[in-house]
Amino acid sequence: MNNTWTTNNNRSFRSAIQLRAFPLHTVCPPEPIDEPQLRDWQLRDIRALAIDPDVEMRRMAALSPWALDADLQRVLSTDPDQQVVLNLLSQVDPHAEANHFILNGPHTLARRELARRNLATSSLLTLVDDSDEMVRTSARTTLERRGVLTISGGR
Repeated sequence: MNNTWTTNNNRSFRSAIQLRAFPLHTVCPPEPIDEPQLRDWQLRDIRALAIDPDVEMRRMAALSPWALDADLQRVLSTDPDQQVVLNLLSQVDPHAEANHFILNGPHTLARRELARRNLATSSLLTLVDDSDEMVRTSARTTLERRGVLTISGGR
């Protein structure tokens, strides 16, 4: 079966709601942290944790309430440890720049999580050709539902 995927520029739904194709929490849940440990920390402290050589410190930084900060998201979204990125995604909907880094990054589970979310059409279009089948399927399903992607061909 040979299908061709094309965009449909005739329809645009800016307020489309994305239904999740997969269960919400199929990704590794973040490891529990001692919340009082971070409660009184300031943004500068969390930024220091985000670049700490110890991966546990970076994972903890990603779970901080300060993860809303765009600069912090930029650092955490490019972390070489996948669990750091997943912890970030468990806390916030990242800013566009952080999304870009995650979508183009090496962490398949993080891309799967983003593909399930209500991303901008332009971001989903980049995922249609992703190396991971679950990411591709989720992006295609959402784009088809929005009327942006159509299937042509057959066999």
